[in-house]
Amino acid sequence: MAPELFELKCRLKKDGYDISSAIEDSRFRLYWPEKSKATTKTAVKVKPAGNFYLSPSFGFYTELSLKQAVEYQNKNKKWLKKAEEVYNIPGVSGYIVAIHQIESNLGKKTGKKPVFNSLASIYVQGRRKKFAYNEIKEFLSLKGKLYNDYFKIKGSWAGAFGNSQTIPSTYKNYYKDFDNDGIANPYSTADSIGFTAQYLESFGFAENRKNAVYAYNHSKKYVNAVDAFAKELGRRTRARQKTNA
Repeated sequence: MAPELFELKCRLKKDGYDISSAIEDSRFRLYWPEKSKATTKTAVKVKPAGNFYLSPSFGFYTELSLKQAVEYQNKNKKWLKKAEEVYNIPGVSGYIVAIHQIESNLGKKTGKKPVFNSLASIYVQGRRKKFAYNEIKEFLSLKGKLYNDYFKIKGSWAGAFGNSQTIPSTYKNYYKDFDNDGIANPYSTADSIGFTAQYLESFGFAENRKNAVYAYNHSKKYVNAVDAFAKELGRRTRARQKTNA
C-alpha cells in the first residue's frame, strides 16, 4: 500500500470512517489526471456575443449542441419553469441548460470513474490534498443515503458526478428532491435542474448572472461560454415564438 493511501486510511479512521473494505475491493483504482483532448469541431459565432466564439472545448458548442439544447429546453419546460418560480430567478432556464450542456452533454456523459477512486487518487497524488480529504469525508457520509456500494456513484477523474457534475459537499448542500420521487438523484434531469437553479440563486444570479456562474466554475472562459450560449438559446426561443405567433 502506498504511504499516502495508508495515511488517508488512518486519517479517515480517526474521523470515524473505515475504508479498509473499499481499498481492498478489486474495483479500487488510483488514477492520474486525464490530459485534455484536442478537438477539430468548429466553434460557433453567435449574437449577442459579438466576436466571442463558443469554444468546442466547453460542451462542444456547435450547431448540433444548440439544436439539442433547444429540444432539451422544450422537453423540460415544466421543471425549468418551476426552477425559475421556486427560486424567483426569471431567465435562469437558458443558463441551466448551458451549464448542463458543458458539464455532461445534457446528462449523456456523466463520467465512468467511481467517485471514491477519483477522490482517493487526488489525495494520494498530493494535488489539492485538503480539498480531496474533505470531499472524501463528505462522500463517505452519503453512504446509506445516496448509495450503499462505494463504487456505484461514477463521475469524472476530478470526483464530480451527475448531470450537473457536482462534488459531494455541494451535493449535500444544494441537491433537493425537486420532482418529489423520494430521492435527490444527481442523475435525474428534474433534480439537476432544481440543484443548478438553487446554486445560482444562492450566489446572486438575480443581481449578477456572470458572477453566479463564476461561482459554479472559476473560469472566465467558462462564464463567457455559458453566458453566450444562454443568450443564443433565448434569441432562438424568441424567434420561434414570433414565427408561431
